[in-house]
Amino acid sequence: MPVFKQAHRLIHHVLVMDQQYQQAIIVDPPDKEFLVAALDLMSGLVQGMGEDLSPLISTSEPKLVEMLTHCLRVLQTLSTLLIIG
Repeated sequence: MPVFKQAHRLIHHVLVMDQQYQQAIIVDPPDKEFLVAALDLMSGLVQGMGEDLSPLISTSEPKLVEMLTHCLRVLQTLSTLLIIG
């Protein structure tokens, strides 16, 4: 599913950029609005597709659940909690 993969890729990209920013590798912080938008999209996919999304979630690299843990630290948003729940 291209939408899932694109949202997954965007979440990963922003998290990597945030890590680089925290380590002073890059000067400008990432725009976390992209992360929020991708998490909202992912939340909608999970709510709409339910168990049908399980194969994509279980085979995603890096693991979606691990990335969501980092999202909790970066954003602490409702979107992340909705996906986990």
